[in-house]
Amino acid sequence: MDRKCTCSDLVGQYIDDGRLLLIQTIGSGSNGVVYLALDLATENPPPRQYAVKCVPKAPRGSRALYMQRQEVEFQATVCDHPNILTLHTVIEDEHNLFIVSDHCPGGDFFTFLSNNRPFRRNDAYLKRIFLQLLDAVEACHDENIFHRDIKPENILISADAKQVYLCDFGLATTKPFSRSFGCGSSHYMSPECIGFDMSLQGYSTRQNDVWALGVILLSMICGHNPWRHATIEDPCYRAFVKDSDYLGKTLPISAAANNIFRRIFMPEPLRRVSLPLLRLMVLQIDTFFMTDDEISRSSDHVKNAAARFFAEPVPRPPTSPPLERWIHVPGWDFSDNTLCSEGSADSSASPPTPPPHYDEPVQCEAADPTPAILEVPRGQNNNEDEHPPESMHHSGVQFGHEPRERIRIRRSFPSKASLKERHMGLVGRIFDRFSPHRVEH
Repeated sequence: MDRKCTCSDLVGQYIDDGRLLLIQTIGSGSNGVVYLALDLATENPPPRQYAVKCVPKAPRGSRALYMQRQEVEFQATVCDHPNILTLHTVIEDEHNLFIVSDHCPGGDFFTFLSNNRPFRRNDAYLKRIFLQLLDAVEACHDENIFHRDIKPENILISADAKQVYLCDFGLATTKPFSRSFGCGSSHYMSPECIGFDMSLQGYSTRQNDVWALGVILLSMICGHNPWRHATIEDPCYRAFVKDSDYLGKTLPISAAANNIFRRIFMPEPLRRVSLPLLRLMVLQIDTFFMTDDEISRSSDHVKNAAARFFAEPVPRPPTSPPLERWIHVPGWDFSDNTLCSEGSADSSASPPTPPPHYDEPVQCEAADPTPAILEVPRGQNNNEDEHPPESMHHSGVQFGHEPRERIRIRRSFPSKASLKERHMGLVGRIFDRFSPHRVEH
């Protein structure tokens, strides 16, 4: 008897009529699993890599199906931008959808920030990367697409760390004004999106994205988020509401950078800085960082944060094993040409130090009444009304699998050049009824 396919045990399986081979699990979440795939139709080794997001097919007529269709449509609309992850195609079998995108071997931006601290005292590099992210968000807004879940985990980075790519449009919307409070990841939500003020009739999704960019910018400058949640119950946010210079008094950021954050974190959404103006302010700033002399004359909070962020050794990021350790592909020899980045370590090497827990406060020796800023947390989605039904959730990923026949699919593999013109037709076609005995070539 055939066993029903799941998203969590497909390593070693083929999709796209044998063209793509799933070789490794590279990510997982409540809605599905992301695999690294090889394109076996590549003419010369090594084969091209893709990231394949596998999600269970939602029942017809369900809200989950609507969300799946919408996520594909939104990403296809904007993925021609150089800083938005390219969507190549969507493949389906009887049980799952496979969303095929570019693979970014640099990993996600959260891990990059935690393991490398790459922007310390590097204004030019910080500007370059942040403006790429800002331009990606502005490109979405120009298409009336508002992301609503901008966070480091939803940003990918290239192997050479010179390009970033916005991804995961599962919570995006075309509504400039939303009443879906709490949609996104709470550490990056604006106060009006969190929805603690019951008198609000909704919030601006555009301004909510601007707020999230501000949280990310601060973490790039000094490795901290400004607060846990932007509510008056949070001591750090309450201190900021009372004194808009609070961040400049507790973190080693320059006066010009502090002015940017005052404009981004305006409590009144309509007074918040626009993306074009924010871009201009970032371009014109001389430095985001305090000088050593300014730090020496600042509070103990600033001195402590500077010592931790600027002086501590940086842990080495994790490295990938050679491809031949993952899986054997008949007809391919990877002995001299692996697909992992340079400096691959042996699999027995100890893992890198994990990022500090969000509840670990910055320790200050002096008795300063100002609440301490906390380290960058890993965001959690708080969008229960937007999630697929419980039946769609798959936890406890299985890495082992039994041999199985190749998954039969019926989708083509279009090039990026034709995607912009064809994405609407693609979105409509991928949800046609599946026939397991028919395959398109």
